[in-house]
Amino acid sequence: MNLVPPPYRFSLSLIPTGSGNDLTKYFHLSNNPVDVLNAALEASESVAMDVWDLRITFADGSVEKKKFINTSGIGFDAYVGKLKEKKKFLTGMTVYIISLIQALFSYTPVRYKLSTGNGKNLSGEAMFITTGNGIFSGGGFKLTPDAKVDDGLADVCIVENMSLPRIFKNLPKAITGSHLGLKEVTCFTTNNYTISLDEPAYLHLDGESSADLVKEIRLSISPHKLNVIY
Repeated sequence: MNLVPPPYRFSLSLIPTGSGNDLTKYFHLSNNPVDVLNAALEASESVAMDVWDLRITFADGSVEKKKFINTSGIGFDAYVGKLKEKKKFLTGMTVYIISLIQALFSYTPVRYKLSTGNGKNLSGEAMFITTGNGIFSGGGFKLTPDAKVDDGLADVCIVENMSLPRIFKNLPKAITGSHLGLKEVTCFTTNNYTISLDEPAYLHLDGESSADLVKEIRLSISPHKLNVIY
């Protein structure tokens, strides 16, 4: 039996005009928007990229539904994003590194409980919890180096709280993706989860940090996909 892929109303390509351009790195696209546009006109490959839904409960009890296509993060990486937003004059990895160092001296870890539909239950104190559809986040960090945008699974990376000396020692490993071997790092794949926080924290979706603190998020895969040509 031949399976026919779902019809798409449109296809899209990605143009690197952001500060981090993490999703374009996944597709090995040029940083030159003109080159990307020309390549899109001649593109012969495409991928049906997963889209992820989040049901977010904020600290005030309000609930919103959001989507993301590359990464979502609770805790430290979202806090870095809040600091990054104040540095409009910087771009690329530079603004992330400066904001990251600034955050290291003012950040409070999150206490969490996480459960998935297949029975995985985790809890503890984490620097951050990142969910990756793509590989890259934060302007080039490979926090979820094994992620695939079209496999129907999200890669979850939980990094437990570390001392400052250990953070600085192991930070380069997060750029190469070799941090997965650290004892403080837990990674797994899932298509759904619920994360509850003891104290509200910031959340980011595709690099954009929430204006308000969140208390709980529920992840599920969207029935819709994006047909990306590259």
